[in-house]
Amino acid sequence: MGKVSNEVMKEIEPGIRNLVVALNGFDGLQTTDSCEGHSNRGEDWEVCFNVEHSEAGWFALEFVAWAANDCRHAGKGISLIATSPPPYLNGPGASLFFMLDGRLADSPDEFAEFLLRMKDQYFDLRSWPAEP
Repeated sequence: MGKVSNEVMKEIEPGIRNLVVALNGFDGLQTTDSCEGHSNRGEDWEVCFNVEHSEAGWFALEFVAWAANDCRHAGKGISLIATSPPPYLNGPGASLFFMLDGRLADSPDEFAEFLLRMKDQYFDLRSWPAEP
């Protein structure tokens, strides 16, 4: 999981690209879909992603959840949503995915900058003590 190829990057809308890159910079996260939003239709921006079934994936999800909630408490219209189609479509354990959703007034670039700044400051798994 993780990085996005240059070919795929060309297909990502410019208004959401920085957030896609920021999310894919976490070990254990992989974006699957994104939309920069469309003001003429009143649509918000969103980025969908999967989480690897690993300690790194779980830690990354916790961190993104904290960041989204912190922004929400500060009055930003950013939400982290867990969702799933019916399990019979993909099979148990392969249906769950996550979506960051934001109002057009709340820039995905600003959220990406916040996420990366906080990641640089606090998200160093090497500094966390190992479990006994």
